[in-house]
Amino acid sequence: MRTQLARIVCLSLMLIVGCADPARPHLERFVSEWGGVVAKDYSHLDALPDDERIVRRHFESSRAMNRMLVSFLHDNPPVSEELKSFLRDWETATAEIERIHKKMIDEGRYVYTDEERPRAEQLVQAEAVAGFELLDHLEGY
Repeated sequence: MRTQLARIVCLSLMLIVGCADPARPHLERFVSEWGGVVAKDYSHLDALPDDERIVRRHFESSRAMNRMLVSFLHDNPPVSEELKSFLRDWETATAEIERIHKKMIDEGRYVYTDEERPRAEQLVQAEAVAGFELLDHLEGY
């Protein structure tokens, strides 16, 4: 009887406290921080002309996403190598789009050159799609 009661108590504690994957707290932190980056308010840019507002928003959002990804990867979380590889690729893309928009801002121009446009559009789209792909990567945890 005591053994059964102890088992029930241990099982109950495991259900409450959790005996989950060691990656879980890291992923929960990641998802929380990712949500904060995605939900960031850019209303301080509303008064700017459309082209400038778009460039500055891309710059700020890519910078925030890049910093979050770099920080997460720096902690070397106990997640799969597949997820780490995906996040490294995402970080590389956000760094590149950040650089493109920083250069434009530094030059005081808010329209892409013919050389920048295809790559910038590709990267901005990839950055948006990465969020949906992230959900697939998190499914196994």
